[in-house]
Amino acid sequence: MKKILFIITVLMCMGGLNANAQKMEKLPEAYLFSMATSLTDSVAYVSEVIALDNEWHNKVNGILYSRDEYSTQFRNYIEKQGVSHPMTAVSFALKREKAEKKLLKMKTKLQKKGYLIKVVPRTEFAFKAVEYI
Repeated sequence: MKKILFIITVLMCMGGLNANAQKMEKLPEAYLFSMATSLTDSVAYVSEVIALDNEWHNKVNGILYSRDEYSTQFRNYIEKQGVSHPMTAVSFALKREKAEKKLLKMKTKLQKKGYLIKVVPRTEFAFKAVEYI
């Protein structure tokens, strides 16, 4: 009886893993940008839109996998510029035009909140693709 329960449990777990794998979708290209602010500074740092190939995202909720890695890359760059404890966020879109529109909307909101916008050019910062296992 214990063996049967064990086998049923293993099969259920494998089914759950398979369901997660089916939610993943590899994108031929994704367009990312990032922003960073600090509570002690009135400057908001915004990267340009950067195209990355072969990114994965969740088909169900549209979340980009490893977005925390990209956020960390931008945070490390901003910290090297002398900003202490920046808060960063990454956004993405499947089309460049949509990413540019999101970026413009974010810049507008930051300006309304009183932030000075500093655009970080692609020559100074570019995301490095995250390697998946």
